[in-house]
Amino acid sequence: MIIATTVANDDNNGRDSNGATSSSDLPPYLSSLTDLLSEGSVSNDAIEIIIKILSSTKEETRAKSASALAGIFNARKDWRESNITVKTLWYVMKLLNS
Repeated sequence: MIIATTVANDDNNGRDSNGATSSSDLPPYLSSLTDLLSEGSVSNDAIEIIIKILSSTKEETRAKSASALAGIFNARKDWRESNITVKTLWYVMKLLNS
């Protein structure tokens, strides 16, 4: 999925707006947690789109979105305790209750 790849391969190359490396533990091609949580960043916009797709009327689309999110959270354990996770779980619970 192109959007999921965008989240993993942010345009900032893992650097903050000042050009400093966001996390020494991350390869430079991954989005940092700071980028993910920064409203308006490429990775934040991409993850928000994937989350919103969970509300699609098409089951196959929802399944692909859920799969992409599962893959992202599996690969990026540092994102698991962010507000993005809470938002994702809210959409998933809403989906399960519908």
